[in-house]
Amino acid sequence: MNRFLKSAAITLLMACAVMVAMGLAVNQIPLKNVYTFKYNYMEQNCSSIKTLLMGHSQFEWGLNPHAFGDSTFNLAMSGRVIYYDEALLKRYMPRMENLKTVILALHYSLVGFDGFYGDDKDRAAFIYHYYRDMHIPYPKYFYHYIPYHYKELENDGVPKDVDELGYRKMTKEFQGADSWWAHNQWGQEMTCASLAEIAKLCQQHGVRLIVVTPPSAQAFLNMTTESGMRTLEETVAMVQQDYPLEYHNYIEDSAFREHKLYYDATHLNHTGATLFAERLIKDFGIER
Repeated sequence: MNRFLKSAAITLLMACAVMVAMGLAVNQIPLKNVYTFKYNYMEQNCSSIKTLLMGHSQFEWGLNPHAFGDSTFNLAMSGRVIYYDEALLKRYMPRMENLKTVILALHYSLVGFDGFYGDDKDRAAFIYHYYRDMHIPYPKYFYHYIPYHYKELENDGVPKDVDELGYRKMTKEFQGADSWWAHNQWGQEMTCASLAEIAKLCQQHGVRLIVVTPPSAQAFLNMTTESGMRTLEETVAMVQQDYPLEYHNYIEDSAFREHKLYYDATHLNHTGATLFAERLIKDFGIER
């Protein structure tokens, strides 16, 4: 009897181990989503890109790459932190022989991730997609998210919802009913370090680096602070001491005050995204 129970227990444990292994293996399969599309595009087409847009959802939704021409690609993705922009440029810059300009988004909250919480599974899922679908290792300060890495994003497995230039077209108009909290996070040191590496890399390859803080609706501006604005400006100024970097803050720009230009309080819709692209082309003299 004891031998039977022992044998049964071993069999049960082996079955559980196989199920866990299968579950982990399935979770490692890259599904068709924004991350895999942009990874595959860069792997296949990075050498033809002349203007590269990078950053978080404020660029993914709110900067229309089509205004810059077909040799532009929007590599910005929701949930990004600047660490990933640095990692992606280090991977692809040596292969981008036609690259002339990098335009990088810098959110008011610096990291563009709007907060880090130990039990924030949604944000942990963003981090996991960079790891699983774009093959970028975790930075050391994200290790505490490991228990939550296996929660999938809502759109995981759904075909990509961006167009051929990486742009996510949003047409809804902001009604002014929602708001986003605006608080500078602990990301200044991390932002400075990664921004400096990006600027250094661009300098080494003769690539122009333009950094901008995108516009936000009044609902968001009402929650910003003077100290937060100073932190934003100081962060850029620290990097500019050592590397060439062009910067402009559009967060309060008078041309972007109407609700009809926004999807929500911090994201431009398609109308605003096209207007913003035209504005950047004019302000920085970017060739199309």
